Amino acid sequence: MVLKVQNKKRKNDIILIAVIIALAALIFILINSFSSNGNKVIIEQDAKQIAILDLNKNQEYKIYDKNGNICNTVIISGGLASMKYANCKDKICVNHNKISKNNESIICLPNKVIVITSDDVTIRLSDKRLNFFGPVGCDCNRTARDI
Repeated sequence: MVLKVQNKKRKNDIILIAVIIALAALIFILINSFSSNGNKVIIEQDAKQIAILDLNKNQEYKIYDKNGNICNTVIISGGLASMKYANCKDKICVNHNKISKNNESIICLPNKVIVITSDDVTIRLSDKRLNFFGPVGCDCNRTARDI
Protein backbone atom coordinates (compact mmCIF):
# COMPACT_ATOMS: atom_id res chain seq x y z
CA MET A 1 0.00 0.00 0.00
CA VAL A 2 2.84 2.41 0.85
CA LEU A 3 4.43 1.51 -2.48
CA LYS A 4 1.24 2.46 -4.39
CA VAL A 5 1.11 5.86 -2.67
CA GLN A 6 4.79 6.53 -3.50
CA ASN A 7 4.25 5.52 -7.13
CA LYS A 8 1.23 7.80 -7.39
CA LYS A 9 3.23 10.73 -5.89
CA ARG A 10 6.10 10.07 -8.30
CA LYS A 11 3.68 9.95 -11.24
CA ASN A 12 2.06 13.23 -10.14
CA ASP A 13 5.49 14.83 -9.71
CA ILE A 14 6.48 13.82 -13.24
CA ILE A 15 3.20 15.20 -14.64
CA LEU A 16 3.73 18.49 -12.77
CA ILE A 17 7.30 18.83 -14.05
CA ALA A 18 6.17 18.07 -17.63
CA VAL A 19 3.41 20.71 -17.42
CA ILE A 20 5.85 23.33 -16.08
CA ILE A 21 8.36 22.58 -18.85
CA ALA A 22 5.61 22.74 -21.50
CA LEU A 23 4.37 26.09 -20.17
CA ALA A 24 7.91 27.51 -20.10
CA ALA A 25 8.47 26.36 -23.70
CA LEU A 26 5.17 27.88 -24.79
CA ILE A 27 5.97 31.23 -23.15
CA PHE A 28 9.44 31.23 -24.75
CA ILE A 29 7.98 30.53 -28.20
CA LEU A 30 5.31 33.21 -27.82
CA ILE A 31 7.77 35.85 -26.69
CA ASN A 32 10.17 35.12 -29.54
CA SER A 33 7.48 34.94 -32.20
CA PHE A 34 5.97 38.34 -31.31
CA SER A 35 9.22 40.29 -30.89
CA SER A 36 10.02 42.35 -33.95
CA ASN A 37 13.39 42.72 -35.61
CA GLY A 38 15.16 46.02 -35.27
CA ASN A 39 16.21 47.88 -38.38
CA LYS A 40 18.99 50.02 -36.89
CA VAL A 41 22.02 49.41 -34.71
CA ILE A 42 22.86 52.16 -32.24
CA ILE A 43 26.41 52.27 -30.89
CA GLU A 44 27.32 54.22 -27.76
CA GLN A 45 30.69 54.76 -26.14
CA ASP A 46 31.17 56.50 -22.80
CA ALA A 47 27.39 57.15 -22.69
CA LYS A 48 27.52 59.07 -25.98
CA GLN A 49 25.85 57.92 -29.15
CA ILE A 50 28.60 57.56 -31.77
CA ALA A 51 26.84 55.77 -34.64
CA ILE A 52 23.52 54.62 -36.04
CA LEU A 53 23.93 51.84 -38.60
CA ASP A 54 21.46 50.11 -40.90
CA LEU A 55 20.96 46.51 -39.77
CA ASN A 56 20.04 45.48 -43.31
CA LYS A 57 23.33 46.67 -44.83
CA ASN A 58 26.42 44.48 -44.44
CA GLN A 59 29.16 46.62 -42.89
CA GLU A 60 31.94 46.85 -40.35
CA TYR A 61 32.29 49.69 -37.84
CA LYS A 62 35.48 50.27 -35.85
CA ILE A 63 35.33 51.96 -32.46
CA TYR A 64 38.40 53.84 -31.25
CA ASP A 65 39.55 54.60 -27.71
CA LYS A 66 40.81 58.00 -26.53
CA ASN A 67 44.33 57.19 -27.75
CA GLY A 68 43.14 56.46 -31.29
CA ASN A 69 43.53 52.68 -31.01
CA ILE A 70 40.79 50.32 -32.17
CA CYS A 71 39.03 49.01 -29.06
CA ASN A 72 36.01 47.27 -30.64
CA THR A 73 34.78 46.26 -34.08
CA VAL A 74 31.07 45.73 -34.80
CA ILE A 75 30.07 43.59 -37.79
CA ILE A 76 26.64 43.68 -39.43
CA SER A 77 26.02 40.79 -41.78
CA GLY A 78 22.81 39.16 -42.97
CA GLY A 79 20.64 41.31 -40.71
CA LEU A 80 22.61 40.30 -37.59
CA ALA A 81 24.98 42.44 -35.54
CA SER A 82 27.91 41.08 -33.57
CA MET A 83 31.12 42.22 -31.93
CA LYS A 84 33.98 40.89 -34.05
CA TYR A 85 36.87 42.31 -32.02
CA ALA A 86 37.49 43.75 -28.58
CA ASN A 87 40.83 44.56 -26.99
CA CYS A 88 39.56 43.80 -23.48
CA LYS A 89 40.72 40.75 -21.54
CA ASP A 90 37.45 38.88 -21.01
CA LYS A 91 36.01 39.03 -24.58
CA ILE A 92 32.46 38.50 -23.28
CA CYS A 93 31.11 40.86 -25.92
CA VAL A 94 32.92 38.98 -28.71
CA ASN A 95 31.46 35.67 -27.52
CA HIS A 96 27.93 37.12 -27.21
CA ASN A 97 25.25 35.82 -29.58
CA LYS A 98 24.48 37.87 -32.67
CA ILE A 99 21.59 40.29 -32.20
CA SER A 100 18.73 41.35 -34.48
CA LYS A 101 15.55 41.63 -32.41
CA ASN A 102 14.36 45.00 -31.18
CA ASN A 103 16.17 46.19 -28.01
CA GLU A 104 18.72 43.36 -27.88
CA SER A 105 22.16 44.52 -26.83
CA ILE A 106 25.84 43.64 -26.67
CA ILE A 107 27.80 45.41 -23.95
CA CYS A 108 31.58 45.70 -23.53
CA LEU A 109 32.03 46.98 -19.99
CA PRO A 110 35.83 47.49 -20.03
CA ASN A 111 35.61 49.68 -23.15
CA LYS A 112 32.27 51.27 -22.17
CA VAL A 113 30.69 50.30 -25.50
CA ILE A 114 27.01 49.44 -25.98
CA VAL A 115 25.53 48.06 -29.18
CA ILE A 116 21.73 47.88 -29.32
CA THR A 117 19.25 47.03 -32.05
CA SER A 118 16.22 49.25 -32.43
CA ASP A 119 13.36 49.95 -34.76
CA ASP A 120 13.19 53.48 -33.35
CA VAL A 121 16.32 55.57 -33.93
CA THR A 122 15.27 58.13 -31.32
CA ILE A 123 16.18 55.73 -28.48
CA ARG A 124 19.15 56.85 -26.43
CA LEU A 125 20.76 54.46 -24.00
CA SER A 126 22.24 57.28 -21.97
CA ASP A 127 18.69 58.42 -21.17
CA LYS A 128 18.11 55.13 -19.35
CA ARG A 129 20.63 56.10 -16.66
CA LEU A 130 22.98 53.14 -16.89
CA ASN A 131 25.27 53.41 -13.88
CA PHE A 132 27.87 50.72 -14.46
CA PHE A 133 30.54 53.08 -15.82
CA GLY A 134 31.78 54.23 -12.44
CA PRO A 135 30.92 54.64 -8.78
CA VAL A 136 27.64 56.28 -7.89
CA GLY A 137 28.02 60.02 -7.52
CA CYS A 138 30.97 60.36 -9.89
CA ASP A 139 30.67 62.60 -12.95
CA CYS A 140 31.06 59.60 -15.26
CA ASN A 141 27.51 58.53 -14.34
CA ARG A 142 25.88 61.72 -15.64
CA THR A 143 23.41 61.35 -18.45
CA ALA A 144 21.97 63.84 -20.91
CA ARG A 145 19.17 64.56 -18.42
CA ASP A 146 21.65 65.54 -15.71
CA ILE A 147 23.42 68.19 -17.78
